Amino acid sequence: MTRAARLWLVVIGAVALAALGGAAFARWASTDSSNFAAAGGDSLQAGPAPAVSGVNGQSVTITWPARATAGGRAATGYTVARYSVPSGGSPTAATGGCAGTVAALTCTEDPAAAGTWYYTVTPRIALWAGAEGSRSGAIVVTAPSLTFTANQSFTTLPATLAGGALSHFRNGESVTFRLDSAAGPVLAGSISTADGTGAAGPFTVTIPTGVAAGTHAAVAVGSQGSQATGTSFTVVDSRPTVTSITRAGTHPAKAGPLTWTVTFSEPVNSVGTGNFGLATGNIGSSAPSITSATPSGGAPSATWTVSVLTTGTTGANNGSIGLNLTSASTIADTGGNGLNATLPVVGQAYTYDTTRPTLTSVNRSADNPARATPLTWVVTFAEPVSNVATSNFTLTNTLLTGTPSITSVTPTITPPSATWTVTVSTTGVTASAGTIRLNMASAGTVADAAANALSATGIPFSGEAYSYDTAAPTLASVNRAAGEPVTTNAGPLAWTATFSEPVDGVAAGNFTIVTTGTAGTAPSITSVASTGDAPSATWTVTVSTTGTTATAGTVGLNYTSAGAIADAAGNGLSTAPTVTGQTYSYDTYPPTVAITSLAAGNGSSKIDVNGTGSTGANDGKVTLYLCRTSPCNLAGANQTYTNLTVAADGTWGVSTGNIGTGTWYATATRTDTAGNTTTATFGPFVR
Repeated sequence: MTRAARLWLVVIGAVALAALGGAAFARWASTDSSNFAAAGGDSLQAGPAPAVSGVNGQSVTITWPARATAGGRAATGYTVARYSVPSGGSPTAATGGCAGTVAALTCTEDPAAAGTWYYTVTPRIALWAGAEGSRSGAIVVTAPSLTFTANQSFTTLPATLAGGALSHFRNGESVTFRLDSAAGPVLAGSISTADGTGAAGPFTVTIPTGVAAGTHAAVAVGSQGSQATGTSFTVVDSRPTVTSITRAGTHPAKAGPLTWTVTFSEPVNSVGTGNFGLATGNIGSSAPSITSATPSGGAPSATWTVSVLTTGTTGANNGSIGLNLTSASTIADTGGNGLNATLPVVGQAYTYDTTRPTLTSVNRSADNPARATPLTWVVTFAEPVSNVATSNFTLTNTLLTGTPSITSVTPTITPPSATWTVTVSTTGVTASAGTIRLNMASAGTVADAAANALSATGIPFSGEAYSYDTAAPTLASVNRAAGEPVTTNAGPLAWTATFSEPVDGVAAGNFTIVTTGTAGTAPSITSVASTGDAPSATWTVTVSTTGTTATAGTVGLNYTSAGAIADAAGNGLSTAPTVTGQTYSYDTYPPTVAITSLAAGNGSSKIDVNGTGSTGANDGKVTLYLCRTSPCNLAGANQTYTNLTVAADGTWGVSTGNIGTGTWYATATRTDTAGNTTTATFGPFVR
């Protein structure tokens, strides 16, 4: 047989073995260098269904028969798994002594998780594994448990926790009891070992002194790893406690004795002044002192009255005296249980005030000046007070027609209040420059919360006054601004609007510009400004005339609308719809002037000068300058002739004195009343 043929026989044999149950493997080997070979195959049986027994706490023992190959080769090990269902599902590898590959035919899984389990075994030879065997019957693993009689509660310690029972611990396992956790304090139990079935009971556990009030549980800790937490129990602190320390007298207070009621959770004995301390603030002179602690109805009592003497003690309006429990010693209930308290136990405090309140101010609380009802004032005291009434106040009035009256006094907050609003009606009251003042005239029964009466120092007290004005302002005039020329040739132009009293709200819309004989751009109001801060009795209205032309025009300003103009009290302007203001003569065209001749005068060096000019009434006089040079330096002219009048026929002239021979140049100027100037020149002329 050839080498290739022998190789194919090996392959065919391996395929045939693979079709058999269990696991199959094949081998071949060459026997010598002449290529003779041998081949063989074998299969490993499927795993057996294991037997499960010996549940001890969480310990499960699994056993099974051996498995071998068809050729008689024994399995070298087994792997163990468990399922939570009898068929299907996913396997979980066993733990403890059954973890990994087990060489023996038995193993113990310790600990096994609580639950119902079905175990399987799979045989193995080295890396070869047989088929997983059938599942075992169900085995139930129950978690360790610890129970006691339910709802046990203890008011005194030590105490006995009864009705104990434990189960599913290890057979014969030693047990230690602990408080609240496996690491908690050790508790003494009446048993220390589980029996041969992992159970014990009934038994008791002792709860020692010192265990805090609250809900607790005993924990059983086994020496072989079992652990269970028992039914909870309650420790109730039976020691008396302080329920409250409350004021028993009037608060705030201005005098003693001050008393407090101290309430305990149950009747107690031996409460004394030494159990208490005082907490004080902002007091002076003699310190207060605790004088007695008295039981209600005799001791033991759940309520005690503590008294404090304040003779000679003074306090400001924020003084305080509080009572605190500072020592629990000697206080105990009828069973001898001492007081349970975290010190200090802080009680209520009295506001202690021996200082009389004072009046601080009586101020207006609305706009001033005023013109309408009602008027209000805020009256402020140094501390909150009560019993403020209309009878505490009077009014002082000037220049009124009619009589105002006080109608109400209202606290800002529920009394006592540090601020009060006094309201005054002015219905039917008129004035143009009146005043209404509120005064506090009497302390009456005004007192603070501690019943200290209002100090009379500074009373009567004069409060602030309202300026009272119901008369409407009027417009007196709209005149050209002081110092401005009547006739002008350019702006800006200004007018002063004068009112009967200071007003506000004056604007461009209150006025209209009136013109005659003008052309070009119409004049416009550019600003309306008060003299000083508004309100003001005088306002300046400014008008721009940029681009405005005229030969003999006028520009005037009239008041045409009251608009929002009002005095400081809010009375609107009452002036009639139109007030005609003053006007400016407005002229932008200059007069005419000309020099028609220079001629030799009657004399050795005289000159006759003649000219022409316009004849308007406001065209102004002619000034003549004679100079030796041209152009003529007017400031340094050799000869100057002023106030030369143009005759009705439009001519003017002048004869000089003997001014010398030679060459002369003449310049004539003329300025009208609007400030327009024109100039004419002549020359040279030789004399």
